[in-house]
Amino acid sequence: MYHFRVIDALVNPERPVAVRVNWTVEEEGNLLDCVLTVPNVNQFLSGIDYRRLEQLFNQICPGKNLGRVAISGKLKAFKRDFIHASEMLANGFTFNNETKMVEGPKELWEAWLQQHDAHARLKIKAIPHFNVLQVIFNPRLH
Repeated sequence: MYHFRVIDALVNPERPVAVRVNWTVEEEGNLLDCVLTVPNVNQFLSGIDYRRLEQLFNQICPGKNLGRVAISGKLKAFKRDFIHASEMLANGFTFNNETKMVEGPKELWEAWLQQHDAHARLKIKAIPHFNVLQVIFNPRLH
C-alpha cells in the first residue's frame, strides 16, 4: 500500500503524503513550546496557524524540517494520549511524575482494557509532557 502513496505523490504533488516521523522527547517538547507561543490555540487545536507553527518549529529544530502533515499528526497523537490518560485518571489510575506513566493495579488494568483496548499503549508508554498537554488540552486551565 505504501508504494501507491509514493506514486500518488509523484502524480499529484499538491496532495500531502503521510510519512512516519521519529520524534525525540526533546523535539516533542520543542513542538509543544511552539504551540504555546502561537496565538489562538485552544483545546480543540482549531485556529492554529500551521504555517507559523512550522516556521517556529523548524527554526528551533533546523535539521528536522517538518511540514504540516507531520506536525498535525503529532498533535493529534498528543491529544489522543492526553484524552485516554485523563479518562483513566478519572477512573482510579494515577500518574507517576517520575516515570511519566499511567499506573494502576493489575486488576484495574485488566478490567479497563476489556472495555478500552485502544488505551493499552499507555500501559507501556510514557507521556513525558503530560503537564504541558494539560495546559493545552484542558479548558479549565485557560
